[in-house]
Amino acid sequence: MLPPVGEAPAGALAMFQGNPYFEAGFGLSLLGAGLAMARTGAGAAATLARRHLLVTMEITSKDKAYPWVLAWLTRQATPDHAPRKFLQSMGSTIAQHISVTTSMV
Repeated sequence: MLPPVGEAPAGALAMFQGNPYFEAGFGLSLLGAGLAMARTGAGAAATLARRHLLVTMEITSKDKAYPWVLAWLTRQATPDHAPRKFLQSMGSTIAQHISVTTSMV
């Protein structure tokens, strides 16, 4: 509602107070902004987890250890192996990217 002529408004938002359409729209815009921030945060958390919790290892097919690693990966895919067994086998330090070459002694 507009104030009577000659009176100054109490504030910029004073004329919108009590208007249910404005209040609902403002509430929906806050809800939308909050959901957008949550979506962005979830994406950033997923990227951070992917960068710090996954390990890549490169073994060429010409490497002598390739058949062994392939067999080990196949065994890990079975349901009786839990992910924690893999982490226990890695030891306490986990590298981000590993490139290996096998030499036979």
